[in-house]
Amino acid sequence: MTPEFIARLDMRLAKGRGPFSGGEDGDMHGYMSFREPTDDFGLAHLVALVDCWPPAAGQMLTKVVPMSTMTWTMDFVAPVTGTGADRWWYEVTTDAAHDGYGHTAARVYTASGEPVVISRQTVAVFG
Repeated sequence: MTPEFIARLDMRLAKGRGPFSGGEDGDMHGYMSFREPTDDFGLAHLVALVDCWPPAAGQMLTKVVPMSTMTWTMDFVAPVTGTGADRWWYEVTTDAAHDGYGHTAARVYTASGEPVVISRQTVAVFG
């Protein structure tokens, strides 16, 4: 059930739980980076890193059910100036999760703590 590209990434969960684990809330924090650093790190690489995390509200579920992204936005609040070897910090808060709907707001920071991305996602949960 894990997308193939995830094998190329290193994700370290610092807060939260895995999908379908019955968590009390939908908040999640952690580090992310590429397993094999690239010399040409840019915007597309950072988008891939932000996309690697599962929908945060999914950790509140107790069984595997289909989920689908309805909307996803990313606002870049600073230039992407990292390298392929950098670790990025990800924080997501679930604002709402009920009746087959979930909304999250996330922020991505550089290794030195500078904000780079604000991401918002709305998901539908079927089941």
